[in-house]
Amino acid sequence: MVNIDVFDTIKEKLSLVETKDDFKTVFKLVQILASNERSNKDVMALLDDGIRKAVFLEDNESLVNLYGLKILQLEHLKTNIPTISELLIEMHKIAKKYDYNEGLAFYYSFVWYIEKFKGEQVKSKQAILKAIEILSQAEKKNEYVYHFVRYSYAIEQWTTNHDEDCVEIFEECLLYYYNSNFHRSAVQTLGLLGIIYQQTQNRKKASNASKQVFNNNYFFDQQPEDVKAIAYYLAGVSQLLEHNLGQAGYLCSESYNLLNNKLHHSNFYSYYIARLLSHLAIVHALQGKLELSFENITKIEDLLDDDCIKNGMGNNSIEQVYHTLNLIKFYVYSRLFGFKVEKVQTLISKIYQGISNNYSDSILLSEFILNAKLDSEQLKKLTNTTNASLQRIKHILEYTLIKSSNNLEIKTDSLISILSKKQKIKNFTFIEEAHSDLLLAQELFSEKRYAEISSLLKQYENRLHQIEVLEMRIFMEAFIQVGAYKNGDPLGPALQYMAIKKCRNHGFSRLENKLLNYLQLQHKEIARPI
Repeated sequence: MVNIDVFDTIKEKLSLVETKDDFKTVFKLVQILASNERSNKDVMALLDDGIRKAVFLEDNESLVNLYGLKILQLEHLKTNIPTISELLIEMHKIAKKYDYNEGLAFYYSFVWYIEKFKGEQVKSKQAILKAIEILSQAEKKNEYVYHFVRYSYAIEQWTTNHDEDCVEIFEECLLYYYNSNFHRSAVQTLGLLGIIYQQTQNRKKASNASKQVFNNNYFFDQQPEDVKAIAYYLAGVSQLLEHNLGQAGYLCSESYNLLNNKLHHSNFYSYYIARLLSHLAIVHALQGKLELSFENITKIEDLLDDDCIKNGMGNNSIEQVYHTLNLIKFYVYSRLFGFKVEKVQTLISKIYQGISNNYSDSILLSEFILNAKLDSEQLKKLTNTTNASLQRIKHILEYTLIKSSNNLEIKTDSLISILSKKQKIKNFTFIEEAHSDLLLAQELFSEKRYAEISSLLKQYENRLHQIEVLEMRIFMEAFIQVGAYKNGDPLGPALQYMAIKKCRNHGFSRLENKLLNYLQLQHKEIARPI
């Protein structure tokens, strides 16, 4: 909620403005307020007062910037697109007429966002490249516009290319936003930096980014609830990238609790609500809480059936949420007894079609590639795709492609070679490494290279608590014992039975059957010499 005293003070000062010089001082106050508050009727009315004042004073640069601030109040709602389009036309016309290059760059950065919101990826990218090109030739008189455009460009570079060079831009923007009292922008930038630091395995910087938000009690406590919720949301995403499921679940739940009440008053937050529920559904699925995961999926599907809710979500966001839901469904189905890919071909087709244009959780995506029985042409197509999520699991794609090959002579050596070289993959997380090592251990078992299994998995023996993906932890426990047994530990099979019992308790029927098969193979080898 807007601070009434602050709002009234700015409104009074605006009413007393008589010259362009007077307007500059008041405009900065309006700019800070409009940047920190979103979808607010009082702020919208204040901006309209400012627009009338700018027209009266013939302050065309301020007028362009005020139109941009008004668009910020209207974003995230499809029903506002006609109004936004009219404001954009005015922005462009005035900026062009008066050779206000920064205003043109500002205009194109909004075009970038709106085209992305509509799902027009090519037009969106063209707009932000145009914005950054114009900005490079501008005088940099307006610091807010300068950082706004560069921030938008950095978002595009990270979301589409995972370009690490954008970190420098975000860090520069953070310094400006923090020092200039743009608190909402500062929190969002810190959150995004935390995600990037986590994704690129810069844990020290990731930790520092989190502390800057949450350990600064004065700063954090002063923020409105929706800004706090966004901070929790971005921190939750950061933890989910590392598959720190307990922390991710806590942070996303905190964010959801703060925003859920607001959803009844405004669909401005429907994007965050839908994404939060999808993140929680991932967390629960990977924790083995399959029923709870499906409860969240049902909640999201109910949200997406509501046209008012969908009004607050761009086409890309809706597509992303559906893609995530489909991946979760496949993960859960593929864990259950009697799973057959033939029965879920429609689901597989939807996931395959959505992979190239959407973000995918690395474990969910890896398990889909391993279990969906895609044909070689489909796998080759995915291998050649530049999608950042696919690039992250390229070794899984190559492994699965060779696995599906009929050339038995090259198959095993190639499989082991691909998985053994995984350490060379940049920014591998602990969970992703454990996932690949489990695949490698299975290939080593098939080649009777048992001693190598024990040395490969020994590093996880005292770190099992860090593997929060429940099925993976159970599988790792069992396979550590497979390696230990082959190295002479007689307790191996008994401990494997304990892992099998855990599978039964959690409903992991396919893993239970797989572990039983490994036990039978071991018993056959015991019986053979007798």
